[in-house]
Amino acid sequence: ALTEAEVDSLALTDAEVDSDALTKALVDSLALTDALVDSLALTDALVDSDALTDALVDSDALTDALVDSLALTEALVDSLALTEALVDSLALTDAEVDSLALTDALVDSDALTDAEVDSDALTDAEVDSDALTEALVDSLALTEALVDSLALTEALVDSLALTEALVDSLALTDAEVDSLALTEALVDSDALTEALVDSDALTEALVDSLALTEALVDSDALTDAEVDSLALTEA
Repeated sequence: ALTEAEVDSLALTDAEVDSDALTKALVDSLALTDALVDSLALTDALVDSDALTDALVDSDALTDALVDSLALTEALVDSLALTEALVDSLALTDAEVDSLALTDALVDSDALTDAEVDSDALTDAEVDSDALTEALVDSLALTEALVDSLALTEALVDSLALTEALVDSLALTDAEVDSLALTEALVDSDALTEALVDSDALTEALVDSLALTEALVDSDALTDAEVDSLALTEA
């Protein structure tokens, strides 16, 4: 039989064994705790990794938003440039309209200048008409030539400018038909009567009258005088 000391020694040995086992268990528990802590840390890390991934995704979205913002800014800049281009286009259109108006004004100015030149020519024609009137008054043969419409027609056919004057047939007819106006232009009603009677003097007057020759040579002035029936009436 074992003594109490031996039993106690065995119990102590068992206790030491149990202590070692407990120590191992504690060590294992600590290791397990560390493992759990590491597991939690890993879980946190994984969570942080997911959050980081989300952050990266958000960063990509932010980058896309910034890119879109830059594109929008460029679009706005392009829109402003387009607006300025349209404003410039409108200004150019206004400039073209002003240019057309200026061109029209220049054309009107040229037309006015031509009208003034025509007015000067008409004045010259009126002066020539006065000289022609004096020639008509002073020359019975010339008076007879103007009264005789057939001879006048032959004289007008020989001149291209006078033919153009005859295009205005109404004014010419009125001038020839209106005996009162013709009487006033010829001044001398007695000479007119003699002119109507004597047709042979017409040819001699057309050949012999230097005033008629000069009047026919100056076709432009005579054309203006013939076309302007009012000037002829006043004459």
